[in-house]
Amino acid sequence: VASGLASEGLLTPLDEFMPRGILRNLSVSVPLEENASDRLLLAANLDNVAVDGVRGSPAMSGIQGYLELDYSFTEQILNGLAEVDSENFTIHLANLFTESWQYDYVNGRVKFRLDTSDQYQVKLSSSMIVAESEIVDGRAQFSTVLNRSPEGEVSSELDLLVGASRIDGAKKSPYLPDGPRVDPGLYNTMEWLDRALLDGAVQESGVIFRGNSQRGSPRLEKTFQAFFNFEQADVEYIEEWPQLANVAGAVVIENGRTSIRVDGGRTMGLSIGPTTAVAERDEDGQQWLTINGVAGGASQAGLDFLNVAPLDDTLGDTIANWQVEGGVQAELALDIPLGASGL
Repeated sequence: VASGLASEGLLTPLDEFMPRGILRNLSVSVPLEENASDRLLLAANLDNVAVDGVRGSPAMSGIQGYLELDYSFTEQILNGLAEVDSENFTIHLANLFTESWQYDYVNGRVKFRLDTSDQYQVKLSSSMIVAESEIVDGRAQFSTVLNRSPEGEVSSELDLLVGASRIDGAKKSPYLPDGPRVDPGLYNTMEWLDRALLDGAVQESGVIFRGNSQRGSPRLEKTFQAFFNFEQADVEYIEEWPQLANVAGAVVIENGRTSIRVDGGRTMGLSIGPTTAVAERDEDGQQWLTINGVAGGASQAGLDFLNVAPLDDTLGDTIANWQVEGGVQAELALDIPLGASGL
């Protein structure tokens, strides 16, 4: 940069992405004669390098590995790759997730291309990235394209695929989308899911985002899908109601609609049978969680459940002193407004 060889088009992304850290074993080839090659070649080892996120691209820190750059002064195109092999790595997709993802080990490759010949364009694409931590064992792959036309029009596209073989259910919050560009209905559902799933094993799960990553972009220009399989989970589906224990099931998210399947569980001596729940907007834009399921067990266990549940005072007083025998099979149907005060 200080040599003056870098064009303004090359300096712009340096200002935006703000790379910082240490380059070791640096090798640079620079054309100094008129008949020499017009290419700048750079190779170095990366030591604790970080870059900022720009218009949907991920911010990353703790990068250890290897870097290659190839810049053509004539074409004004920069190509490069980074081989990452880090033991203390952080990545943040600020548009989709409020919290950063921190890993004890990451291995993968990121290629990038900067074209400033006619318009400003940055392309980033990764290989399959291995990521492991105390919370999660996962794999991820992403690509992003940032464009700025000569007239100043800006566009940003992101493809993100994340898979996890294991997530600690008690620490799943960073992996639930709650960023500023998440649909409000999906945000309310994820807020409820974060509170409801207290702990358990989340396995063989994934997240997919494709489309326009700019703030305020139309919903039809992007898609978000996710699925989470869980077992041995403790669930508090409504505050003040009895919790569910040893629950197994799955959550499937398709844009603004979330479907939940419970295969089984227990609560206060009752066995929970197949249960489904759907979270989606109604015609007025209110987000609702609709639950339909069955439960069975001893009649006294069912009565104990009703006595603990926050029912209407009249009904609660009526059944408080009941004594029952035998078995009970019950159906459950609930409609819960999400995003309402107290929920």
